[in-house]
Amino acid sequence: MVVTSHKIAVVVTASTLGSAVLFGSASAAAGKEASSLPQIAGDRAAITLSARSTPVAGSERPTVINCPIRAAFPYLPANLPKAVAGESTTNCSVAVPRVGTQAELYRWYPGYGWALVGTGEYKYKEGTYVTSAAAEPCRGHGTSYYKTVGYHDVIFPVGYTPRSARGRTESSPISVTC
Repeated sequence: MVVTSHKIAVVVTASTLGSAVLFGSASAAAGKEASSLPQIAGDRAAITLSARSTPVAGSERPTVINCPIRAAFPYLPANLPKAVAGESTTNCSVAVPRVGTQAELYRWYPGYGWALVGTGEYKYKEGTYVTSAAAEPCRGHGTSYYKTVGYHDVIFPVGYTPRSARGRTESSPISVTC
């Protein structure tokens, strides 16, 4: 089993001032086989959702809470033999009332396009970190292209602006050989 990357991920860090989704700069797929893949309108593998508060004298609470959100490259997990998986994570710098994410795994079908092949559980909790995983069994289909899409949400503590933020992340396509 071999995992080969045909794109270089560009990490983009930005902050939101509402529930907007942020996009980074584009990167192009390399290789003859990858040329038929649709171009991503910006590599959105990792961005940061942020909120600010007004500084309070004598308070130890941070004035900024950063919550990097990420969609990881699909991979062959050791704990799921003969499967392809993708994960999304939301990781805040301090505990927040709610941190959530859900992963989706897509497979490229030549002549058809991207198809949703796995959906992870929507996971949320009070705290700093949450992850969701989506998977598809390897069915002896040889080498296929996959990508992970992550949906993320954060509710920040009272006194922070914005009060909540959402984002969508998407890994670059990667070829996976089962």
